[in-house]
Amino acid sequence: GADAMTLITNKTSNTSRLPLHTKNGYVLQVVNSEEIVIDDMYLEFKTDDENATQGIGQWFETTKPGISDELDPATMPHVLVSTGNGNFEYKQYDWKKRLVGDDDTNPKPSFVGFPIEHMFFYRNRMGFISGQNVILSKAGDLNNFWNTTAQAATDDDPIDISVGGKKPIFLHYVQPTSVGLVLYSTYEQFLLTTDSDILSPRSAKVNTMSNYECDPKVEAVSLGISHAFISKTPLYTRLFELLEISADSPPLMADI
Repeated sequence: GADAMTLITNKTSNTSRLPLHTKNGYVLQVVNSEEIVIDDMYLEFKTDDENATQGIGQWFETTKPGISDELDPATMPHVLVSTGNGNFEYKQYDWKKRLVGDDDTNPKPSFVGFPIEHMFFYRNRMGFISGQNVILSKAGDLNNFWNTTAQAATDDDPIDISVGGKKPIFLHYVQPTSVGLVLYSTYEQFLLTTDSDILSPRSAKVNTMSNYECDPKVEAVSLGISHAFISKTPLYTRLFELLEISADSPPLMADI
């Protein structure tokens, strides 16, 4: 009957009718809704025999054909690696490529095209500060800033949050605490935290913590249970200490 044969070119809306025998490397787009683009995904057919041009195989999630799927290592942070006997090698780092989705379902991290102000490690993630954004890598995968799948957010996916305040925000550096990550901008301080035991894209949040001016070129220092930072004017330099940092109430300030 008419239902015994279907035609598929480069798009489909019914994954249950995908063939189990076709050309190796064949890529098509799965369109779940014509009006919404963030629910689309791309599948690639791979034969069970890796050397075969066609045959029986399976469909795997992949990236949209023709888009850039990697970060430029020449413009990313480099590494200094010990080669033994007191020698070191300065070289580019091997950053992970985007394996699934497109610029809508798995967008580039927000630091692409902008300067990276600060680097840090937090909760088994590598973090960057860029403009008004704080970006954290995948959990346990420090060189990976891409989502695992375009179908749903997972707890170990990268975190990319934009910070907003009363004035234009330019984040400069961070300091970790037991309750979260303190983000320092020129005129405000923010706290990146979570109400869950797991820090994930769905649970991470940023709240304004305090409103003190701090110098963008001199990083805040951890004093154990408090933070110290400086504020400059043309004639004076002031040293402040943030005490009792909490997610529930504003911190105490000591003007040393």
